[in-house]
Amino acid sequence: CPPMPDDVYDLIIVGGGPAGAVAAIYAERRGLRTLLLDKERFPRDKICGDALSGKAIAILHELQLLEEVKRLPGASIRYVVFGSPEHRDAEIDLERHSHRDLLTGSELTGQGCVIRRQIFDNFLFQQARTRVDRCIEGFAVEQLDYDADSDLRLVRGRKQDSGKLTELRGRIVLGCDGFNSVVARHCGLYKHESRHWVVALR
Repeated sequence: CPPMPDDVYDLIIVGGGPAGAVAAIYAERRGLRTLLLDKERFPRDKICGDALSGKAIAILHELQLLEEVKRLPGASIRYVVFGSPEHRDAEIDLERHSHRDLLTGSELTGQGCVIRRQIFDNFLFQQARTRVDRCIEGFAVEQLDYDADSDLRLVRGRKQDSGKLTELRGRIVLGCDGFNSVVARHCGLYKHESRHWVVALR
């Protein structure tokens, strides 16, 4: 392949929350030239139950970030209680069983934790920003397009401070921009079904 121009990225990640930050870290492992965008500036908070379950723990372990995450302000989870409307409860002791990570094959002790999103998301974002080629905070994506001549995806948006419309170019755009995803809307994939909703309380 011919060398890539400096202003073209292998991967443009829209959204710097946990999904986008982790994607950026994996992209760096694969040697991809990556641009990370987020409409907010970190640290920022999110309404959430703040729990990190076994799958999240397994990914953090694979990325060699788990020990640092355990040192963040928060609480460890040792068991989970499921309750029904009929007041029947089922308690699961997480420490009684190990968890085999299907991604890595590692055996992990059953564990979880609760860390406020303002703290956890900022930790992951700071990890990611050191691994990408460029990171832009305060950048609101407005449009997505495709240039058939160059076979590139075009991301257009504005920085909060300047308000100037800017165009960014990449081979792949990854939408990690959450519940109201701009990327999903522009790709015709935005659909919410109430039967798939989950509510978390802080």
